[in-house]
Amino acid sequence: MVMINSATGFRRVDLAKIALARSFGASTFQTYWKIRIPMAMPMIIVGLMVGSIFGLLTATGAELVAARTGWATACPYYSSLIQMPQFFACIVFLALIGNLIYVTFFLIGKKWASWEA
Repeated sequence: MVMINSATGFRRVDLAKIALARSFGASTFQTYWKIRIPMAMPMIIVGLMVGSIFGLLTATGAELVAARTGWATACPYYSSLIQMPQFFACIVFLALIGNLIYVTFFLIGKKWASWEA
């Protein structure tokens, strides 16, 4: 996910800006550092955000299947014992982790890619 979004971000770069930088004598490194990376940063951050949420979902699913202890294994355990307060606490905890990941990347995006709508 991160690689696909990064490649899409690098392909969206305005070639006129690169041509203008080249006409002023910018090197390849300078065009990457000053034009390509900043213009691709919003897509890179979105890829990191989506990839990290998918990582949380994958880790939770893997823990459900293969682990003996953990938050994801506690949810079905408490559900089978009909202990709903503990069950919902597990669900809320996992939702808070997901929201924390989202907010972290949202704030990083506001700081590093604030020009993108």
